[in-house]
Amino acid sequence: MVRKQIISQTRAALFSQRSRFGWFLLLILVVGLLFHWPRVNTLVWSSDEGIHLSAAYLVNQGLEPYRQVSFSQGPLFLEMVRWPLRWWGGSDNDVAAVRLVMLAFGLSSLVATALIGRALKSNLAGWCAAALLLVMPSFFYFARAVMADGPAIALGMWAAWAAIRFLARGKRRWLMASGLLLGLSLATKFLTLYAVAWIPFLIFLRICFVESANLEWARFRVLTRDGVTFIALVIGALLAIYGWYDLPSLLSSAFGMRIAMRDAFGSWAANNRDEIVEFWHYHAPLLLLAGYGLFSQKERWIHHFLLGSWLLLIIVSLRVQNPLYHQHLQLLLPLVALLAGLGLATLVEQLQRISFRSPAPLPWSLAGTGIALTFWFGLFIMHSYQPTNRYLELSTTGLREGQEPIVAFLQKFTAPSDCVVTDDLNLAFISRRFPPAMLIDLSNARLATDSISDHRLERITLRAGCQAVAPLTDRITEYSPDFAAWSAETFLGSRQDGDGTTLWLGQPLVTAHPTLPLHVELGGELLLLGANLDVVQAEQTLYLSLYWQSLKPLTTDYKIFVHLRDSDNKTVVNGDHLPYDNFLPTTRWPVDRAVKETIQLTLPSAEALANYRLFIGVYHPDSQKRLAVENDESGENAIVIPVAWDLL
Repeated sequence: MVRKQIISQTRAALFSQRSRFGWFLLLILVVGLLFHWPRVNTLVWSSDEGIHLSAAYLVNQGLEPYRQVSFSQGPLFLEMVRWPLRWWGGSDNDVAAVRLVMLAFGLSSLVATALIGRALKSNLAGWCAAALLLVMPSFFYFARAVMADGPAIALGMWAAWAAIRFLARGKRRWLMASGLLLGLSLATKFLTLYAVAWIPFLIFLRICFVESANLEWARFRVLTRDGVTFIALVIGALLAIYGWYDLPSLLSSAFGMRIAMRDAFGSWAANNRDEIVEFWHYHAPLLLLAGYGLFSQKERWIHHFLLGSWLLLIIVSLRVQNPLYHQHLQLLLPLVALLAGLGLATLVEQLQRISFRSPAPLPWSLAGTGIALTFWFGLFIMHSYQPTNRYLELSTTGLREGQEPIVAFLQKFTAPSDCVVTDDLNLAFISRRFPPAMLIDLSNARLATDSISDHRLERITLRAGCQAVAPLTDRITEYSPDFAAWSAETFLGSRQDGDGTTLWLGQPLVTAHPTLPLHVELGGELLLLGANLDVVQAEQTLYLSLYWQSLKPLTTDYKIFVHLRDSDNKTVVNGDHLPYDNFLPTTRWPVDRAVKETIQLTLPSAEALANYRLFIGVYHPDSQKRLAVENDESGENAIVIPVAWDLL
């Protein structure tokens, strides 16, 4: 008897209305994930993902965020990125681990949207909202992107859900949860500012139309108490997180630049309208379904007012955002899917109630409109999953087409310790050739403001001794043309690709600081000042950087030989090369400056390397004649460097 009672209670719990909602929502999530999963790590990276990953990588190397590493997003987002990188650092799965964290936030946003739909109308409304959101290519693209927008929106949606629970039930723990969640959202990115006004508006709605207090003073006292509680929790959560960081630097990076952006771009950036048109292009049926859903709630005027004010405040907050980019417009997507889900649930109710003999035209016209919009949405989604969709562009590396050779070149002819000034931080992170820490956030916004002037770019590049400038997008050339001209004039070599991309190579150094000083003269023409040896253990790779100085103007483009030999004097790795693959020939080397050039050597992996040595020298590429080495001890005009293989 007891057993049957337990089984009966368990069955009732598993198949209750609430449980059915959860099980079916889980089914929607699982089916959606199975459909999207192959694209988690195979989509082209969004333009700012490399900025966030690079900043987190440098913070994990011991640099201080905001003060030493430029970063314009909230500190909570930085922690979301850097901890997965730290746990999985050095493996091929480090970015995948970060993406899984981002995807978890994206899916939680979907769950919050479904719960709000259920709270406002029915299980069906929540399921429809979740399904509509999940089938949108743009939602999944940004859900797995390493961008602050997704987590900020997700936390904002949970804050909205908690506020709606407070509106319905009046339990202040929901209001407190809403304040804390909104504080966390704003600590991730200042994107959900609409909720700072909208949630207090819900408090006001409850006081006016739900609370039983009749006296005006009593209503005012409750309103003040709840409002102060909410604002205090939002600010408290922000300060609790901000207090762990250098506050002046954080405020300057995260907020000072936002103010400067408005001065730089004006009240409305020129491309904002284009972003809105593009958002419409990829979401038109969903937006119209949302309008249908908002109209369908007109009889439930509190819900209609609540949803309409929510939408209006989001639009106002986006209007304040300047410049406006497509990732910012994703703030609309959960609410739009929610409204569309409410509309579909209402449509089902209308179809169940409607009578074919009814003379009233309004229900039929509403139902017909809903059916037409639903049919259009289905056709639109089927057409959306085409390779031409910007949210479905595939890339096995995350790079844009044609960038793999640039990565290979930088990895072969620059050392891991070399800095590369670039406006494409995706390429910087993938190649692990980073700009100086204060140039990590080299975005359009920073270049367009005075936060990074051309003069400051030049000064930082000189001080860091960066060996390459790679303006691979239009950011540097458009916003810092003087720096681009300075780079072309200052750097000794250049490499140009077929698409017109130019890399400037080999900054001449006033002083050289090799870790292994040598100061060996070769043939009265060159002086080898010293060398650096960087070993990447995981890749069994040695980067040998040589510091040269011309003793007189050279008329021959010499070739450099680098031989790794074992204890039997047998060459196991041959690294003969022209400096920077002959994009920086020796005839361009100045007399009064040092030149740093690097070669990558792939090491034997299965041998004992304790007694290996490097033989280095210079020879004429045609005659093969080597320049004589001063005080040569090798007997073959080579400089011999023992290698400390215990690093491997």
